[in-house]
Amino acid sequence: MKLEKENVELFYKLMWGVMFYVNNKYHIIKNLETPNFKGQEIQDVEQINRKVFSNPILITQFIEENPLKFNPDEINIIKEWGNKFVKDKFFIFSIGEKIIFLNGEKDTKAYEVLGLYDEIKDIIPFEPYIAETILLPFRGKIIYSGFLHGFSISFGSGMRRTITEDFFKAKRKYGLISSLDHPIIEKNESSEELLNFYLKDARNRYEHEEDIQNLLKKYPELEKAYHQELGKINSRKIRKRFLQLGILSGWFAIFNDNIIASGKTKKEVLGRIKEIVPEELKERVFLFEHKAKNEVKNENPK
Repeated sequence: MKLEKENVELFYKLMWGVMFYVNNKYHIIKNLETPNFKGQEIQDVEQINRKVFSNPILITQFIEENPLKFNPDEINIIKEWGNKFVKDKFFIFSIGEKIIFLNGEKDTKAYEVLGLYDEIKDIIPFEPYIAETILLPFRGKIIYSGFLHGFSISFGSGMRRTITEDFFKAKRKYGLISSLDHPIIEKNESSEELLNFYLKDARNRYEHEEDIQNLLKKYPELEKAYHQELGKINSRKIRKRFLQLGILSGWFAIFNDNIIASGKTKKEVLGRIKEIVPEELKERVFLFEHKAKNEVKNENPK
């Protein structure tokens, strides 16, 4: 996906205007008389572009002077660049029709970014592709500064899987960010989804052990969901083993991976839970019915 042609032309009009102003201060390209960088050495143009965002005070000075007499709407677009740009190294890849820029920080975020004249997928040699660039707000959407400083690094299946997992983790935590107009805040309602993602399989539980504990410290109310999910996971292993051993039908209560009570009926097991489990821990017990041949049922103690 990319910007409409008229918006691309507006972007370059504004960006080249700011870059022309900066070049007049630092004389990176000699004798440049108009804000037009066509035909110039790409390394010089990129250097000016980096200069603009390495010292945002230059954008402020441009706005104050407004040497090219841009109108108020155009000045507001440039003002947002100075306040809200994101400069980082990103993994770039597609999800369906969308192009995702996933930053490499510990607190990873996923941005949906539009191309300019060309689709981004048409200018990167492979996916995922790693590149340094600057993300900019533009009329409620996210674009990049026009330059991708890429690295010729290919990734094996393991790294590609990690990038995909990081994307879904970031999406659960912050959503897919498609605008820089508002502060990016963590989605509180996603905490249980994030926990379920961490717990979804043995590999995730091992790799995210520290993340799980940090999440439980931050959101103690997730303790019930955590133990119930572990109980559900471990009940599958127990059922499989019961079928192998020929165990007859019955009800079982487990705490994480430990069977703590069993009986012929649900009522019988609930009675035993009441006798042996402290009140504050009862909600962490997972109760399930095992049937030797028929479909099984999951239930939690009431």
